[in-house]
Amino acid sequence: MKNLLLASLLLLIAHSVKAQTILEIKNGSQFIDGRVSNTYFRQEADQYKFFINVMTLDLFKYYDLQNQYDSDLKKKVYSNTEDYKSKLSELQKKRNELKNTSFYLDFEPEYYERNRLIKYDLNNKTFTVTNEVYQHDFYNKPAFIQFDSFVFKCPIGFSVTRSQYQAGGVDFIKQSISFKIEDESQALKIEENKMNLRLLFVFRLTEATPYSGLDIFGNKSTLYAFSNALEKIILYNSNTNEIYQTYK
Repeated sequence: MKNLLLASLLLLIAHSVKAQTILEIKNGSQFIDGRVSNTYFRQEADQYKFFINVMTLDLFKYYDLQNQYDSDLKKKVYSNTEDYKSKLSELQKKRNELKNTSFYLDFEPEYYERNRLIKYDLNNKTFTVTNEVYQHDFYNKPAFIQFDSFVFKCPIGFSVTRSQYQAGGVDFIKQSISFKIEDESQALKIEENKMNLRLLFVFRLTEATPYSGLDIFGNKSTLYAFSNALEKIILYNSNTNEIYQTYK
């Protein structure tokens, strides 16, 4: 009798916990403003600058004070003022708010890939999509997927391989991102609707991690990757919002 009551209770709880829809997830998170251009994802420039300046607490860039305090000495003297301390406190609050915000990056594979290349691999039970990164922007860490400055550690069911190539004199890193679908009937549904395939990355920012790269002139530079706490990756149909699978 106790076992029957426990089973009934668990069933009731399972039904009461309703899975979120795509629209509910998006409405409960902030949008990473970016899109695939040619074969690589790019975040919108103003949002990128805002994230970098806040996450690194770059007070001079955030408040546009670079021209006013254009030497190390001027910056040092200013850092002892009450105005500096007040602005720094405000910026620290903004960083805490940013780190406590749930974001989503909505990745749509490039058109030609969705139209021609996405097919189910019967041997590995996977689909594969690609995203490219400029070689000088590449965050070279195993088992991480990179979209512009965002880096995600592969959850269970995901893997990534990389290859290098050159186009128009520019070096790129091509990432082949594979995700497993065990159910072949589900895989068939995805393959037949591949034009509407999207991957929704839901996460919270943790820090801006510095790494070595090159600036636009080919000089060594410190770049930043947005490290994060990945909540889930949702594979879904952008036309119907049907969720195919969730990876955590």
